[in-house]
Amino acid sequence: MTTRETNGKELFNEARFRTLLRQEDVAAVIASSPANITYTSGYHNVDMKLLPERMKAVIWPQEGAPTLMLNGNRNTVDTFIEDVRRYPLYEGVQDPGLWALVEVLRGMEFVDEKVGIETRYVTTHTLRALEREFPRISWVDADDLLERTRQVKTPAEIDLLRRAARVTDKAIAMAYRGARPTDTEKSVGDAMSYNVMRFGADIVAFNILASGKRITAGHHTGAPEPLEAGGLMRCDFGASFQGYYTDLARMAVVGKPSQRQKDTYARYLDVHHRTLDYVKPGVTGEEIYNFACDAYVEHGLNLPSMGGHSIGLIIHERPVIIPGDSWEVEEGMVMCIETVSSVDEHNEHYHLEDMVVVTANGLEVLSDYTSLDEPIEIH
Repeated sequence: MTTRETNGKELFNEARFRTLLRQEDVAAVIASSPANITYTSGYHNVDMKLLPERMKAVIWPQEGAPTLMLNGNRNTVDTFIEDVRRYPLYEGVQDPGLWALVEVLRGMEFVDEKVGIETRYVTTHTLRALEREFPRISWVDADDLLERTRQVKTPAEIDLLRRAARVTDKAIAMAYRGARPTDTEKSVGDAMSYNVMRFGADIVAFNILASGKRITAGHHTGAPEPLEAGGLMRCDFGASFQGYYTDLARMAVVGKPSQRQKDTYARYLDVHHRTLDYVKPGVTGEEIYNFACDAYVEHGLNLPSMGGHSIGLIIHERPVIIPGDSWEVEEGMVMCIETVSSVDEHNEHYHLEDMVVVTANGLEVLSDYTSLDEPIEIH
């Protein structure tokens, strides 16, 4: 799964993108963040995140062919864009990527038109330079336009994320089932990372793991400390597959769970299933959050700060399941439904998270390798 089987065109919802360009009356959009460059061109390379100072961009006009602009190097360029421009990095010019972008834009001759840019990613320095060079272009925010394009996945994206979610779930399950009570937190986390890379991930995106007395410690990354008999373990784990992310949470227990732990887990699992059943096209992120909170209250559980999010080339895409998010769920979205909070009186933290794709009538669970009926026992 680490190598793209095609140039990525089937992962791009071009029809939706062009429709939104027309609706917003935008002459062109400049994609500059790693996620949006990959999405709008098919080009994916770790350099985009490791070396962000080396500017890359995709210029997509409403009419005509797009241009992919890259710095000069020996990277293989797999893209569905025909016009690929490379600029030299080290020829004594300050900001060579910026001036290469200016050159491309001059050739497209935008005058008295709106051009969209990623205002949450582009630096103030770059924006001011573009405003000076093109005073008759109206620069507008394209962040929401790009996110609204990405949020409804193509069939090829759904297939990729389905396979990625399943092997991520398998990597977690194999690490838990292969662990022993004498192991350390870190060794369990290391096994997850090894497994998911072996199953085709490009990189491990995050490996949050905690157990025993450390289980409530937020984004804890696994200590070189022995597991505690009778203690719970939780993970929040994800990897990147061709730039697309997975994000799952699973529980385990060292030895046999107590009856109280079983009962508490069952209450969280009921909240989780009820929330999954509620998700459907037309509801908003806030409505899902409020519905889930009612279930938490019914079970006497602490409320979460969030209940999940959409996912794809960015881990937290919208809609996010939080108060105030008015974006509606649409058919074809891939989302993470998350049930999580702490039980303060017992210093425990419960966390379940599944990846799902929204269908016309509800959803399909993508992370279906393991059953969530009970935490995995480590013996």
